[in-house]
Amino acid sequence: MSYHNFLACVLDRAYPDDARQRVQARLGGSCRCNKPQACVARTVHRLKSKVAASKARPSIRDSSLRSQRADQEDQDETKEQDITKEKSPLPGRRAWRGRGYPKDKSQDHPGKLAGNTEGGLPMGLHRSTSQQHKSPIGAVSNPQVIKWLLFGTPKWEGGEYEGDDEPRFEALQLAMELGAEYVDIELKVADKFIKFMSGKKPENCKLIVSSHNYDNTPSAEELASLLAQIQATGADIVKIATTATEIVDVSRMFQILVHCQEKQVPIIGLVMNDRGFISRVLCPKFGGYLTFGSLEKGKESAPSQPTAADLINVYNIRQIGPDTKVFGIIGNPVGHSKSPILHNEAFRSVGLNAVYVPFLVDDLAKFLSTYSSPDFAGFSCTIPHKEAAVRCCDEVDPIARDIGAVNTIIRKPDGKLVGYNTDYVGAISAIEDGIRGKALAYGAKEKGARVVIANRTFARAQELGNLIGGPALTLTELENYHPEEGMILANTTAIGMHPNVNETPLSKQALKSYAVVFDAVYTPKETRLLREAAECGATVVSGLEMFIRQAMGQFEHFTGMPAVDDKFRALSNSLDNPSAVKGDRSTSLKPRL
Repeated sequence: MSYHNFLACVLDRAYPDDARQRVQARLGGSCRCNKPQACVARTVHRLKSKVAASKARPSIRDSSLRSQRADQEDQDETKEQDITKEKSPLPGRRAWRGRGYPKDKSQDHPGKLAGNTEGGLPMGLHRSTSQQHKSPIGAVSNPQVIKWLLFGTPKWEGGEYEGDDEPRFEALQLAMELGAEYVDIELKVADKFIKFMSGKKPENCKLIVSSHNYDNTPSAEELASLLAQIQATGADIVKIATTATEIVDVSRMFQILVHCQEKQVPIIGLVMNDRGFISRVLCPKFGGYLTFGSLEKGKESAPSQPTAADLINVYNIRQIGPDTKVFGIIGNPVGHSKSPILHNEAFRSVGLNAVYVPFLVDDLAKFLSTYSSPDFAGFSCTIPHKEAAVRCCDEVDPIARDIGAVNTIIRKPDGKLVGYNTDYVGAISAIEDGIRGKALAYGAKEKGARVVIANRTFARAQELGNLIGGPALTLTELENYHPEEGMILANTTAIGMHPNVNETPLSKQALKSYAVVFDAVYTPKETRLLREAAECGATVVSGLEMFIRQAMGQFEHFTGMPAVDDKFRALSNSLDNPSAVKGDRSTSLKPRL
């Protein structure tokens, strides 16, 4: 990305279109010159002159005076027709402190949830709380105060800024003068930037010195050394972002966060990509200064960055603290799971200080031994780790052992892991009211059904068939299988699960032989298998029903409280729209600034 109108690029992220256009007009219009560095220099010079002019004016710290001035500025803007007139000034604090959002486009931004600061456009802004304002995230709407975190990440640090340091330093210093309360500079040039400032950093502006590693997460010793290097620059806040190659990498970042909390060193410590996702949600538990959330899905500035709305509405992040118990779903893949939505809302409904997160796990035994603290109190377990979970648990419930699969793990206060299977009850009760791999076959057999097992791998089908005393088939053989009247077909594979929604385990022609068709896949709620089975006249049972029932069983194991059927069904309404049962949570959330 070039220098062209880089401040307007900032406003692309900070303002809705109409407000941005008004401010861009004050900057002198879109730059189309062939001398971008000169363009930047002129823009910075122009803004500096406005800063000098603003210093000569009376203070507008009083909110009522500021509001009056904003109203007058808006009136003045309507009179501006020629955007090239040099005397159409940009009021110094307007561009950077963020007034001017149209009321009909207001969104909310939570305190200490920074938007789009790890890469992205050459200059970016973080809104947080300090001045009455309609907030910039649609999920929340309470008045909030605006602060700014300005950054200008260069390409060599993973951003898109391709220019020289000096124009960027000038812009960052200018941002401080205009009222930015946080400025982010990279460790590689931190000393150079501090020398450039010549001690002119305003007292109310905090300097974040950051390091980004897009390859891996270094050892604990290397992270400690990096921490010391950043502290040596005189940074007000340390920022370290690394990349996870496996989920256990995040534990090293948590160790650094805890160390800094004990030493009272403010630190932002995050681990990028899906295996590092938990670092973004759990950082408040371990002492992280802030986390980052994008303003909307698809606008992420770093791998695995959640939306700020999800951080608030799904993970209740402002209530996470040192005493928060951690639960989650272990799987691979796991990003499609609706379990965090359901369980977090269930915890919230009973006032439990707990959070439920997705764990993308490659090696189950390594994960469980790494996150061995009693605070990691329980897990749901899904594909492909259910069988391995039996071997990893210290104790296994008899039914789960008979099934040969565990979908729920509880860590006792003494550290022992106990495994259960709630798929068994959830699957059979879902069919009775209208079954999953081994759990479904076991439950059906217990009810007296004749069970036929089909699998893409015949050996696995035969193994389970021998266990329950039923015949085994391949999926190809199932196509031509003619069951007796009233037979139930149950898909317990991941075939048809998002994003592969056009796949189905059986042809529509073959479905005509079945009276009832059950699909354990619940994302999407109506799979191709269920849709085509219904067209053939079969009674269909969605995997959502099984999901809710097995989740109720897990909730009881997690909390020791009874799961109320009606309440869980009401909570399940939030699965497709997390805000459906939550409403506006902002009024009860205290900023962490």
